[in-house]
Amino acid sequence: MVNAEVSNKTFRHREAKFPSLDHTMSLWVENAIARGVTLTDLLIKEKARVFAQVFNIQESELVFSNGWLEKFKKRNNIQRYRAHRKAGSALLESFAEERMKLRRLLGQFTLDQIYNIDETSLFYQMPPNQTLSTKPILGQKKDKTRTMVLLGANVMGTDKLTP
Repeated sequence: MVNAEVSNKTFRHREAKFPSLDHTMSLWVENAIARGVTLTDLLIKEKARVFAQVFNIQESELVFSNGWLEKFKKRNNIQRYRAHRKAGSALLESFAEERMKLRRLLGQFTLDQIYNIDETSLFYQMPPNQTLSTKPILGQKKDKTRTMVLLGANVMGTDKLTP
């Protein structure tokens, strides 16, 4: 029988080879996120090269490989997220006021009278954008034939609209 427990010593947590560079990069990433900069792997690597020059770190001492990047992201809990246009363009200042207006309005109804409805596109003829192959293949133009679908249900979940 195999022991299911994994020792803490199984995986080594290595500290950064150049802590000052790592700290500076993590501050830069936090600042970039706060300013709404779209961060990419390439941008992080290039900025690290710039900071390495500032700290007089020679290229022979540190290679900004994909492995370095993955470890940096893991140490700093950086993950890939999809940016959503609607959420990013909303004005944060008006949320509290609008929420109060909505609560007053919804207070006039019972929960089974309140519905959440959204529309979405169903691209029923679009092929997958990935395939299995032994070599790179050329892509094809995507068929964007679609139908609009309306989905909805009441707050209680007792009435679900037929799409």
